Amino acid sequence: MIAKRGQPEAIAVDNGTEFRGRALAGWSGERRVRLQHIEPGKPVQNGYIESFTGGYREQWLNANWFLSLADSQRKIEVWRRDYNEERSHSWLGYMPSHQFVQTG
Repeated sequence: MIAKRGQPEAIAVDNGTEFRGRALAGWSGERRVRLQHIEPGKPVQNGYIESFTGGYREQWLNANWFLSLADSQRKIEVWRRDYNEERSHSWLGYMPSHQFVQTG
């Protein structure tokens, strides 16, 4: 996506452990993309991702059982494709994400 739309200067992330890992820090450092952590206790500073992760956790992670890492990767990929390519989103004018990106 960076090749198509350009690289961001920064990515806003919350302070959860999933955004404090070495892999993300390494990726952002290599690409000179600043990780802009929201202030602790202020999820409204990044409302889109808070809404997404809350829904993802409730609708997907809490509703599925994973037998192995490979099993989780397969199931999450099916979900990701549905979320980006099939499911309409009200905040995108009821279009799937990939269709919205192609129109802009």
